[in-house]
Amino acid sequence: MKEKTWNECKLTLPMEISASLAILSDDKQMFMSLQMHVSVNVDQLFEKAELLKMIQELKKEIKILKLERSYTIPIEKERMIEDEKKNNDTVAIPEECKKMKTQVEILGKKLKEWDEEKRIELNRMNWDDIWSLILYLSLFVLLYILFIKKNEIYFEEIFEKQKSIQQEIYEKYLEKIKLKNQMEEALSKYTKCIEQYNNLCFIERDVLTQKQQKEQQLMAMNHIHALDNRVLKGFNELNGKLRKLIEENQKCIEKEWNELEKKWNKWNSQEIAIFVGHILKCKKSKINQFHDIIKKKKIDGTSLLKMSKNDWMDIFDFETFSQACIIHDSFTQICEKYPINMINSDEGVPQQDIPKEYICPLSNSIMNDPVIALNGITYDRSSIMNQYQNIPNYSSLMIDGNLELYPDHALQQNIQNFLETTK
Repeated sequence: MKEKTWNECKLTLPMEISASLAILSDDKQMFMSLQMHVSVNVDQLFEKAELLKMIQELKKEIKILKLERSYTIPIEKERMIEDEKKNNDTVAIPEECKKMKTQVEILGKKLKEWDEEKRIELNRMNWDDIWSLILYLSLFVLLYILFIKKNEIYFEEIFEKQKSIQQEIYEKYLEKIKLKNQMEEALSKYTKCIEQYNNLCFIERDVLTQKQQKEQQLMAMNHIHALDNRVLKGFNELNGKLRKLIEENQKCIEKEWNELEKKWNKWNSQEIAIFVGHILKCKKSKINQFHDIIKKKKIDGTSLLKMSKNDWMDIFDFETFSQACIIHDSFTQICEKYPINMINSDEGVPQQDIPKEYICPLSNSIMNDPVIALNGITYDRSSIMNQYQNIPNYSSLMIDGNLELYPDHALQQNIQNFLETTK
């Protein structure tokens, strides 16, 4: 049920409303008229609204009390103190007292009548009535004394009972104070416990919020980790493929390089530029510069044999002399590895079919111009001329600082015949 909403108005309350109603016939004559008078008592409406609001507040309080405790605390009554408050309750008078009171009132009336009468002579008085009255009064006094004694005993019992009740009240008062203090202490502890409980609830809520955030972050990290693993797996596969391609490319380069080294005496300007660039690990632009120089100088593979280190430095204008030395030494190694006679004559001849005496011990290839050194061993002229320093005790092969060699024409003729028969 929605709460009532009151809007401010400019009417003066209370107010009375009058209205008239008329019903006309077809000929516009009044057929019926009605007057109505309405009086609005707004005060009652406001009182009902206030009562409704009070009922709702009481319901809320009852609901809160039911939630807080399942018992009701009684209202503490005020103690009655003597001489401070009057007892308005009607005390029931015993029947005996009522009868005695009635008889006393009758006797009092008779005594009053006798007192108001004129004095009479003693001999004319009715002594029997007087004596009976005195006897009756004596009996009444005796009964009164007995009643007084009885009431004294009753009052003593009441007094003792009052003392015991007061003692019990005092004990209960002390117990009430003690329980009240305990209750206040318990309420204080309860309040602190509620505050701690609320704080723990707030902390628990923050912890749950942080837990949810961490779980979301963990889910995101797991998703990123799975994606990273997939990407890493893809990169590993790509890396394996690239490595395989690099190895194949390297083998291809080595194969092409070996083929290029074998035909060094037939190198053109482009191949010579490639050789220099490969040894020095130059860029393509630098290789093109070397190609232009070689083409301009008209250098071929055989002319490289006649070039010294200084010639390499002068022609190509290297940055350092060590580069010229590296190029010269590398070319010399290629020449020693693939001599001209082996390139021209070994082609098509299996190595195992060549007689050992036809092979130079330095170049390990068929000799083109066999010569006999002073140690009695036959070498190819070009090989011993270039590599005599690699022979142990090579000074024994020289006379006056000059290498002494003797041509072996018979062996040379036999080598030529062998090559012709193997074609």
